[in-house]
Amino acid sequence: GLSLPNNWLIMIMIIIIGNLGIMAIGSLVSGLAMRAKMSEILLPILLFPLVSPLLIGSVKATNGWFQGIPFMNWQFWVLLMITFVVVFALLGYTIFDHITEE
Repeated sequence: GLSLPNNWLIMIMIIIIGNLGIMAIGSLVSGLAMRAKMSEILLPILLFPLVSPLLIGSVKATNGWFQGIPFMNWQFWVLLMITFVVVFALLGYTIFDHITEE
């Protein structure tokens, strides 16, 4: 048996932050790649390096939660994920109209 921690709100928070980050980065990168000639090749080339720190942070935070490690020991990864969400969401919000202009 695998014993799971009781505090599911932290795990739900990690999932939501990770999904919001992937959504924000993906929207911005797809807007940038939309006008390129070979956008189907450019999209993964741009997307993977930008999403990698977010995925690493999600894995590290989830690992800390599963192992029952105190939040103070893995809060850096959650803060990194939140920073990615805020930066890319604001960046996408401010420049998406400019990117998608005809």
